[in-house]
Amino acid sequence: MFHLTLFFMENNIRFCVGIDVDKSSFKASLNVSENNLVKVKASRTFNNGEQRFVALLDWLAKDIKNDELSVCLVMEATGVYHEHLAYFLYHQGKQVHIVLPTKAKRYLQSLGYRSKNDKIDAQGLAVMGLQQTLKVWKPCSTQIYTLRSLTRQLEALQNSRTSRTVFNNELEEVTYSAFSSEIVTKSLKSLIGSVEEQIKLAKEEIEKIIMDDPSFDLTNIKIFI
Repeated sequence: MFHLTLFFMENNIRFCVGIDVDKSSFKASLNVSENNLVKVKASRTFNNGEQRFVALLDWLAKDIKNDELSVCLVMEATGVYHEHLAYFLYHQGKQVHIVLPTKAKRYLQSLGYRSKNDKIDAQGLAVMGLQQTLKVWKPCSTQIYTLRSLTRQLEALQNSRTSRTVFNNELEEVTYSAFSSEIVTKSLKSLIGSVEEQIKLAKEEIEKIIMDDPSFDLTNIKIFI
């Protein structure tokens, strides 16, 4: 699950939209703060997808009339559900902030939130957006995101050693059995070879990306070899 907050300021009136995003939808809560009094102005649930991202901006424009208002967006970096929305808003020229889940959780607890659901998360994060000053987020390069995907895949493949050990043991038993099966032998060899080949390809692609970009600082990049 993913959380997003939009923040607006005009004089002593401030608007903040807390958004809780999951795989299929996101809940938005528009809060307003005036003279240190905070209240929920509006809320709405949207389906996920770029058309609904546009609908979110249209919805906000109905309640926030001044086009000159600055806009900040605060997201909780959980999973990958936030990424499409974050990129969309960034490319719309919005100011984006992404915070760690532990930071958001501690803040919500400090507000007295003990239970957890989409509505509570959205409203609580709206308050967080009104009160916090956060670092501005900028997307990483395409190569960095490709490396992230490759290293995660390689880690998963490396962690499958237990399965490969089981397959190797089964292959040894079939090979030396008095009643071996050619079909089973071929299947086990294919499974073992497939994992090894995928590990080899992942390592080669990781090395290629790093070597093609001399700007990479290898000391700060975790590669699962």
